[in-house]
Amino acid sequence: MSQARRRQSERQWQPPAWLLPVSGGLVLVAVITASALHWLPRLEGPAFETLVIKGERRQLTAEALRDRVRPALLPGYFAADLGALRESLEAEPWVASVSVRRQWPSTLELTVHEQVPVAVWNRSGFLNEAGEFFVPREIHRQPGFLPELSGPEGSEAEVLSAWRDMRRTLAVQELEIAELSLSDRRAWTVTLEAGPVVNLGRSDHEARFRRFVQIALPALQQARQLDFAALEYIDMRYTNGFSVARASEGRASDREDRGNG
Repeated sequence: MSQARRRQSERQWQPPAWLLPVSGGLVLVAVITASALHWLPRLEGPAFETLVIKGERRQLTAEALRDRVRPALLPGYFAADLGALRESLEAEPWVASVSVRRQWPSTLELTVHEQVPVAVWNRSGFLNEAGEFFVPREIHRQPGFLPELSGPEGSEAEVLSAWRDMRRTLAVQELEIAELSLSDRRAWTVTLEAGPVVNLGRSDHEARFRRFVQIALPALQQARQLDFAALEYIDMRYTNGFSVARASEGRASDREDRGNG
């Protein structure tokens, strides 16, 4: 390398002398600040004075929510653990989800989404719209008419979906499903609000239900001598037909399976 280039390289920019002490000072300040966090007292802030509860509720009372929230607010505005409070509230069976937020200077706002039961499940609890099973500790208001669905553990969403499909189909006939059951052996039965039980069996239950709506119902409506409400059961497990029994004859129909079941 020529002497001219060497002298040019040596003249490359160097940081000014005043910058190094300042940089070191900045590092020192950062270290002192981080260390101070360990001994400074935790800032609790003002006390909560107002609780705002939003969301439509039928089963959750404002009093019960206030009682559950009050202990979590004692640490103060900044120190209150809102994450733990949200988890505590969502542990309540009637709570589907909840959001929690502070409003300066002394307000806590809850937005509560309550579980909406759409069906009774196995006569031991409810299903919500997503097919999730929950068991409330108490019921403050009767939820109104709900179908009774039943099935093996883990079949909640399947049975709920089948009920919705069947219900839409029967709505045209102005018929309502009172019960829909899936047995441990995968046999489907539908109990209509009007009375009779429709036996769909284990296989091709969707096709058999369509035959019930498209063939059996019109045939029964044309047979005026038959009182639909007085029928005990309608058996759709036949390949090319169906059978019916009046209430007095229906006790013999309790067998779940036939040769073509």
